[in-house]
Amino acid sequence: MCFAENAPPLKGKVRCAECTEKNKATQKEWAKRNKEKRNEYYRQDIETFKKTHTCMKCRCRETYFGHLYCPECLEKRREYQRKPNIAEKQRQTKKARKERLLQAGLCVYCGKEPALDGLLCCEKCRKRINNNTKRNRQKRKEANGYIPRENYGDYGMCEICKAPVKEGYRVCEKHYQHLCKISVMDTPAKRKAQQEWRDKFTYGERKADKE
Repeated sequence: MCFAENAPPLKGKVRCAECTEKNKATQKEWAKRNKEKRNEYYRQDIETFKKTHTCMKCRCRETYFGHLYCPECLEKRREYQRKPNIAEKQRQTKKARKERLLQAGLCVYCGKEPALDGLLCCEKCRKRINNNTKRNRQKRKEANGYIPRENYGDYGMCEICKAPVKEGYRVCEKHYQHLCKISVMDTPAKRKAQQEWRDKFTYGERKADKE
């Protein structure tokens, strides 16, 4: 007999059907609570490692730019992922998860919120991905010596074409002469000259520079 309900237990079990369902629900609740607690600890660890730039694996070396691991641990992790059986198993797992979420109409990243129309992610994940992309792009630009256009003059470069500036101005000699020329024109002619020059610069000079 079931020790809680005085009912016949299930075959091979010590509990009845009702107690078995209650036990399963309790175990699921415990597992969910423990998972949330582990995730919270993990998030706190990630924030700590990010602030201190410490590797999450060895916890002693400085992290590689844009990663949570140092170069040595990152290479070990990549070597492990390059193994044929491990890599194939991971690909199959990710593919199956993505297909399952797509069929359910959920976000393929968090798996919790419904996906937006025509997209694979929800609104929250879309904003997070866009913010991460902008932040990483800005980091790469800063690492490569990127200078915003509004700061060209501080480095002695023309704000239009990056050529050396005319002394005492923020543009080069060529664009200084052009600005002086259009500044004395009437409004309609000035507008037309500005548009012609802008089109020439956008579709002519820039294209020639790229070639």
